[in-house]
Amino acid sequence: MSTVYKLLHLQWGSKQAALDHLYRIRDRYNDGIRITGLDSILLVAATDLHPDTAQKRGCGIEYFTIKHSRHGTRCFVLHRMDGSSTDISFSNIFDDPAKIRRATALKALRDTIDPQVAKLRKPGYHVDHEPAFKKLVNDWLAARGMTIDDVQVTPSEDNQVYTGLREAGQAYDWAAYHLEHARFQVLTIAEHRAKTKKGDKP
Repeated sequence: MSTVYKLLHLQWGSKQAALDHLYRIRDRYNDGIRITGLDSILLVAATDLHPDTAQKRGCGIEYFTIKHSRHGTRCFVLHRMDGSSTDISFSNIFDDPAKIRRATALKALRDTIDPQVAKLRKPGYHVDHEPAFKKLVNDWLAARGMTIDDVQVTPSEDNQVYTGLREAGQAYDWAAYHLEHARFQVLTIAEHRAKTKKGDKP
């Protein structure tokens, strides 16, 4: 039986079709314009499915707008009753919680060692891990007798881009392990995409 993705009275046969509906809402509004009507009601329902719904909602949702992110893409902004606001992505609202947990932990591990990688970055090139980043993570976890569920991530905060590790000792140990075992190769964007396409993901 195929999965049906639902938001209120609407349903779609694929996750991408459901997300495309939300993206069309985003594209209908200029930056800073208050989203109204059924569009707003759907975004409230989508927020209920967000993995960090309690943090995103805070004291209560007043309305949504759109803005340009620091990366140049357009994103939703949730405005609360107390005047505070936070950006919100709905890209993973239909994902399995275990998948979200792993993705969040991997991002926190990447962000923790980013200072080691940042110095190698230059325009038009990507920094590629050798061995692959996920293999380094798995080797570190195995060496410490841990699983990805043991990686403690800092709680989500408003407009947060950086995700770190909650425990300083764990962060230090991972950074030291990465510094000792990671090797890098600087590839052109085309070379990096070709490598990733073949399944050797960084």
